[in-house]
Amino acid sequence: MANARYYAALVYFLDAFRSDGSGKRRQFVVVMPREEAVQAVQAEVGEGWNVTLTKRRVTMEQAAGMRLRIGRVVRELPEAE
Repeated sequence: MANARYYAALVYFLDAFRSDGSGKRRQFVVVMPREEAVQAVQAEVGEGWNVTLTKRRVTMEQAAGMRLRIGRVVRELPEAE
């Protein structure tokens, strides 16, 4: 369970919004240190997007069920989530 606790601590959710005011939004989940998360998603979406960390967190059980590997993982979430 200690491994799951460590893993959950590295899972962050981020929102990316178009900077042109169109209202277009994309959501991402990342597994990496917090200090690297925004930069990693910014590299994924490219210019024209503003990226912010959300307050959303996961429990240890949710983190284990996401089947994301520990490391530098950036995954875009479907719009429904």
